Amino acid sequence: MELRTISEWEIDTGFKILDPNGFDVSDELLNKRLITKGDFLFGCMKSTLKAVPRLYERYDFTPSQLWNSIVETKQMPLEQTNNPKQK
Repeated sequence: MELRTISEWEIDTGFKILDPNGFDVSDELLNKRLITKGDFLFGCMKSTLKAVPRLYERYDFTPSQLWNSIVETKQMPLEQTNNPKQK
């Protein structure tokens, strides 16, 4: 399990966090704390993001790929999703 800072995950994924609503902003060490990619992507779901074009093209992310990556890394049970088709 690889650990990185939010800034490092931004570079790796091609997502720039504009408003970190999905992260604990009261944590004074948030930008220095090492987190997993799953935790980063989970926080991104509730944050305002900007795709960095150069990195976006490099990794070729789509919204569905982001969601699938989050589901896979967090291993969220289907009954906890908000998708009525899966209930």
